[in-house]
Amino acid sequence: MALGGFFFFIGLVGIILPVLPTTPFILLTAACWAKGSDKFNQWLLKHKVFGEMVKNWQQHRAIPRKAKYLAWSMMAMSCGMLFYRFSDSLQWLAWVTCAICITVTVWMSRLPDA
Repeated sequence: MALGGFFFFIGLVGIILPVLPTTPFILLTAACWAKGSDKFNQWLLKHKVFGEMVKNWQQHRAIPRKAKYLAWSMMAMSCGMLFYRFSDSLQWLAWVTCAICITVTVWMSRLPDA
């Protein structure tokens, strides 16, 4: 329960701060609350903003196409910014980050659209 509440709070902060992603934290919330509290799990499933996203993930492992495009765009811009801002001694970190982002992009592209 407490861990689900923590993830939910972080997900809400992610709505305001572009540095934090909202979706993964809400999905972690759903996983925690599904095991910890039927009451909170049902509340999240019926939530007008997050409910449909959680249902699509739980039932079909699906992500909305719009969310995929947004995630890919943000990852590409973030990688570009890393190469622009990091000094030569930290370029390796930009490459590692890009490799992770490319891996996530390939994984996400293989998921069905919600």
